[in-house]
Amino acid sequence: MDGGGGGNRTRVRVEEHFESYVRDYEDRHEPRDGSLRKVVSTTVEAYLARGRLAGGSARIRCPSCWAKRSALFAEHLVTEILEPVARRHVALTIPRVLRKRFQRERLVRSRIPRPRSAIRAHDSVQ
Repeated sequence: MDGGGGGNRTRVRVEEHFESYVRDYEDRHEPRDGSLRKVVSTTVEAYLARGRLAGGSARIRCPSCWAKRSALFAEHLVTEILEPVARRHVALTIPRVLRKRFQRERLVRSRIPRPRSAIRAHDSVQ
């Protein structure tokens, strides 16, 4: 198995080390964290089974699939989880590794979408 993308590297690490983790869990982690729940092994095995060609499937991600998954998740949030309200507060942040670049470069900073309220406030000041 090669370590191609980020997901592949994770898969390789889990496949290489999970068996020894389970074997050593009782001595190293159980006194502090309690016994290993069965759902952990089941979940890891299911994760590793997805994408094994021997199992008849492969993990392939395409942009349209990701967009569909995002849309379905958003719909699930709105219909099943969130209470219906007139407005929502959403806070978006810039990752730390990019903050300095946004501070230095005005062109990059100008491409950040601004909320409507900030645009209205800015327009009324001028």
